[in-house]
Amino acid sequence: MSRAEGGDVRLRLLAAALSLGAREGVGALSIQAIAATAGVSKALVLYHFDDKQALLVALLEHVVAGDVAALESAARAEEPVTALRALAADADGVAARGLLVTLSREAALRTEASARRAVREVAATTLATAVLRSAGLRPRIARALLGQVVLQQLDGLATAGATPDVREGALDAFTLALLSLGE
Repeated sequence: MSRAEGGDVRLRLLAAALSLGAREGVGALSIQAIAATAGVSKALVLYHFDDKQALLVALLEHVVAGDVAALESAARAEEPVTALRALAADADGVAARGLLVTLSREAALRTEASARRAVREVAATTLATAVLRSAGLRPRIARALLGQVVLQQLDGLATAGATPDVREGALDAFTLALLSLGE
């Protein structure tokens, strides 16, 4: 198997784990279930990941990388407020973020999750600052706190299981609250 093929298989396995975990929860993430979802053998999963712990850490990294990319993209958007709202409403992103929150609560992943949360906070801070700047405001609280507020809101919406109408109302309230943190 070439290096490129190995990378493709690894990404396919992580995508299968993400899909399975988002749909059925962290408890469903067994090596066998991920293999079945990806349509491969258990041996192939174990070829790419030493054990379930290694797979879950890789999944955590994969989901964080996707979330950071989405946050950074929203921060670069012409209208960051609209991009933030789209980010919070994107069904795939919401499902991935919900899984990320659940993975972060797993005792065996807490240290890994904590380190990666810091990376997410930097990206969320950039987005929050862009939202304020687009409204002609500058932060009146520490920038790092802005990032924490954005992540708490996005993660909360992802785990709340809210209907689209409820999510829209929560986003309206959050947008106003975020803007109130500027001067």
